[in-house]
Amino acid sequence: MTKNPERFYVYAYLRNKDSDHGRKNTPYYIGKGCRDRATSKVRTIPKPSDAAYIVYVQEGLTEPDAFRLEQYCISLYGRIDNGTGILRNLSDGGDGPAGTIPSMETRQKIAAAGRNRKQSAETRLKISEAQLGAKNHQWGKSMPAETRRKISEANRGLKRSEETKRKIAAGKCKYSCVLMDPGGNTYDMCNLYQFASQHGLHRRLLRDLVTGHRADYKGWTVVPVELHYP
Repeated sequence: MTKNPERFYVYAYLRNKDSDHGRKNTPYYIGKGCRDRATSKVRTIPKPSDAAYIVYVQEGLTEPDAFRLEQYCISLYGRIDNGTGILRNLSDGGDGPAGTIPSMETRQKIAAAGRNRKQSAETRLKISEAQLGAKNHQWGKSMPAETRRKISEANRGLKRSEETKRKIAAGKCKYSCVLMDPGGNTYDMCNLYQFASQHGLHRRLLRDLVTGHRADYKGWTVVPVELHYP
């Protein structure tokens, strides 16, 4: 029996009272799942005891769309662990532990392994098609009005201290590094999303480059700090 590809959803756990990290009815966790994932008792982050505080942000999604919406919602509210917001999530969402930055030594080892790995013509074609599909992808669904209303109400009156604002600003530079383009020109990058937009690059693939999960991307490479700053 073929599974329904649009069986995924994005959900949020809401606070049932004010806390140091957020006001009542603000989300403390954002997740992606299918079937009974949102109500399952087997999980790292405990679910609300009252089902009324479990909100389904959007249902009827394909898995890639669910990952993208999960990432968007997490970036919207920010994480407690890195000082950017009010969520207990320990990653930026999506497929894999995004948001964890490996050391320079680890990045260099991954890059070296990538240079020695040869891909078949068929594999390269599939990767190219996948990247093109991601670039041209457009969501055909909009967030339900009820969900937008709840998110708006949760954000209303939410105030951040100057220290929190400073941490958020610093968090936007968590991918800070030096990049070299195919022509040999170097650039100091702080805001990954802004840099990708300015240079016509795919944000997810650029992040893979910066975090050491790929050796190069369209001829762009990461310049080791010790080589750029003697």
